[in-house]
Amino acid sequence: MSFISLGTTLKGDVSSDAPVLRIDGHVEGDVHLTDGLLTIGQMGSVAGNIDAKNIRLVGRASGRMSASERIECMPSAVFKGHLMADGVSVWAGAKITGTMALTAGQTQASVDPVPRLMDAHADVASPKAMVASAG
Repeated sequence: MSFISLGTTLKGDVSSDAPVLRIDGHVEGDVHLTDGLLTIGQMGSVAGNIDAKNIRLVGRASGRMSASERIECMPSAVFKGHLMADGVSVWAGAKITGTMALTAGQTQASVDPVPRLMDAHADVASPKAMVASAG
């Protein structure tokens, strides 16, 4: 697991092979995680393009956010830019400005009862979040 801790500002691109990368500080540049989960914590932010297998946004990000599997925007998330993934979950309270593209086949929308990143069975109805997935 790799961390960019609260109070840290990193100017430049970040690339990691770690299975988990958590950003609680601020990154001004692109972030690339080869395979795994990137979490931008509630106090964390990224100003740049983000690429990872799975992304969980709790804090702030701007730019292009691309995941080969899923992006999850939690209630405190603030995002401005373009989201692209096989599946995108946006929880009530998240502030998203921009565009979204689902990258595979037909799209399906459903509602997820509790935050469950990368849950293949997120098709139970509840008013808490809209989940869109390609498939």
